[in-house]
Amino acid sequence: MFGLMRKPCRVHQPELADEWMKYMCGACLAIGDLSSTAYRATLNTDAVFLAAFVDSLSGNDSDSTIAGRCALRGFRQATVTTSGSNASQVGAFVSLLLASTKVADDMADGDKSYTRMPFITSILARAQQSVAGHPLVGLLDTDALQALISAETDASRRGDHAAVVSSIEAAYGMVFSWAAAVAERPEVATHAMKLGASIGKLAIHLDSYQDRQKDARNGMLNMFDGMTDEQSANKMLEVVNETTVTSRQALSDLDLGHSLLLGSVIEQTANFARETVANNGKAPSARKRHLRHRSEFARAATAGKNRILVSASIAPILASVGCGCDVCDCCCC
Repeated sequence: MFGLMRKPCRVHQPELADEWMKYMCGACLAIGDLSSTAYRATLNTDAVFLAAFVDSLSGNDSDSTIAGRCALRGFRQATVTTSGSNASQVGAFVSLLLASTKVADDMADGDKSYTRMPFITSILARAQQSVAGHPLVGLLDTDALQALISAETDASRRGDHAAVVSSIEAAYGMVFSWAAAVAERPEVATHAMKLGASIGKLAIHLDSYQDRQKDARNGMLNMFDGMTDEQSANKMLEVVNETTVTSRQALSDLDLGHSLLLGSVIEQTANFARETVANNGKAPSARKRHLRHRSEFARAATAGKNRILVSASIAPILASVGCGCDVCDCCCC
């Protein structure tokens, strides 16, 4: 799944994890309604965060419905937000917007991998069409947003890293401010913009940090150029800590109804970034996360709190590979 944001831990925060899934699945259903089932692959966790953010700002929970069995839920039914709710529509809209922007940006950069996948251009065209015709698009200045994205691309080519960061911060801030408008809370647009800018700053820095070695091999510019591994790690951790503090303050200023969920997601994302730094730019593997949580699962099972249902034929296989069921998003969990 695409996106920076990381869901709450199902071991330590099962209620918040269920709440996150409610918005994730609602956005997924909305994407299917806007485009088609195949386009659900564009679902983005940053967009899911925005969906929850809209509900938090409005102070009202979106209408819910019972969704059918899905592989991402271990083939279980679940209560999810309706696809027509503002929260789900925001999640779908932003997912399609990010997907179309990402593909267009990569193609503009000369990424030839798309020439071997002609269906990608179809996805791009369909996503752009869905975004352009979306009823919420009138509340967002898409021209200004596209200008910021183009400015980021140009600045990246020039090696103007400060301009890259400022453009991404402004773009994220604009989208979060738009979410405040959707929730009919224009008076908190400034605080929403501040929250979005801090998340955008973390996103662009973490992306550059993970791409350091690849960019060096390909002769591309990177904002961590000229730094040693230790200096790069310290800089990245500084950004993570700054984002955490700024985001907490923004959430406090916003006085949200679901601040526990949003705060948990931000903490999980910050922890993911710290683990990535500890792995020298490599995202922590699912297996390592599973092994770290196995003792927690054992205690939960002993206390009768393990809600995971696995078939007798699959359970031995999961146990043999050290799977911490339902920590990740894989279909067997």
